[in-house]
Amino acid sequence: MLVVACLKSNVPELESPPIRMDLLYHIGAYSVLGFFWVFFRISWKLWFVLFFIQGLIIEVIQPSFGRHFEWIDLVFNSLGLLIGILVVKLLKVKKS
Repeated sequence: MLVVACLKSNVPELESPPIRMDLLYHIGAYSVLGFFWVFFRISWKLWFVLFFIQGLIIEVIQPSFGRHFEWIDLVFNSLGLLIGILVVKLLKVKKS
């Protein structure tokens, strides 16, 4: 998933998606990454920081591939991470 996100993030866009549908893709992909936190024994805060930094690095190198840096992508990446982590936390509470 991480490899696909990195590769897709650095392919030049042929045309802009309508109504910024790409932001939903950011939320979806990063929600999955947030959800995978359940399989690792690190704090959710560290998990969040690691993937926030990963998203930031992708945004920073995008100009090298004909794309551009967008803060809103980082915001939606973070939202997705938090959604995935929250789902895990809610499922753990219900399981207890």
